[in-house]
Amino acid sequence: MGMVVRKSEPTDLLPLQRLIAKASKQEEGIEESLDRFLVVENEEGALVGTVGMEKTGAYGLLRSLIVDGNVATGGLMIEFLQVALAYAKSEEVETVFALSANNIALFAPLGFEKVEEEKVPEAIRSLTHFKNVKTADVDVWAYRCSH
Repeated sequence: MGMVVRKSEPTDLLPLQRLIAKASKQEEGIEESLDRFLVVENEEGALVGTVGMEKTGAYGLLRSLIVDGNVATGGLMIEFLQVALAYAKSEEVETVFALSANNIALFAPLGFEKVEEEKVPEAIRSLTHFKNVKTADVDVWAYRCSH
């Protein structure tokens, strides 16, 4: 199955919002940060995946890593995450953070390490997405782009 990963465009807003809502993820702030989302399209050009990255200085925060359940496989998720990390590096992000509950199988093989919240830079902790998503059962993961 052929997939294309590209930066999102203004015409992606509605399909992106639908995909994120379907996955029961936070939609707040997508319109303002649309230019910081990558999307995955299937062979028919339908949007089947997305990941956003908020950047602050040398840090990035991944948000809304979603692949439609009809096409999602562990391999596709890891490949998409690798593309997102390469994109972060190209944007001169030194450390990428992600918030997730129980996703060690996705993050650990790529070199992410679980970090304590107090060790997360204030610039990341002050982002709206971080504040809205970080709860006691959500872990913080960090990836150093120099890997």
